[in-house]
Amino acid sequence: MPKREPAVTPSKIVWPIDLQRLRAGQRAVLAAMGQVRQSFGPRPDPVAVASLYTEAVLAADDGYSRAVGLIVQHDEVVWADLVAAHALFGPHVEASTHGGVGTWHPNCAECEAVGAFGRIRGRIDWPGWP
Repeated sequence: MPKREPAVTPSKIVWPIDLQRLRAGQRAVLAAMGQVRQSFGPRPDPVAVASLYTEAVLAADDGYSRAVGLIVQHDEVVWADLVAAHALFGPHVEASTHGGVGTWHPNCAECEAVGAFGRIRGRIDWPGWP
């Protein structure tokens, strides 16, 4: 199997926009805005305000993402980990008998594994795809 380099994707809005994730960030910023008014007065330092908002949004995003089962930056899983898992388990995935059209079995661990492997492979092969 050819060695794959970790993908670098440009910053962009993830599509489709997850409105619940967006609302979690908005709630965090609104709460931080109230804290700015109370803590810094009428002329707050822009760097302090940006830091406060950034911290609030990242914490809200991590909290939301964990709640829906996504890996977050704090988990320290990197592209190289996904590439390594793909290389290790790829030859052992039997998609002809599990997880495909006509071979999907309800509540089947092997079918779920084939689906998970496909999602990992998709992110490695097409990192810019939403």
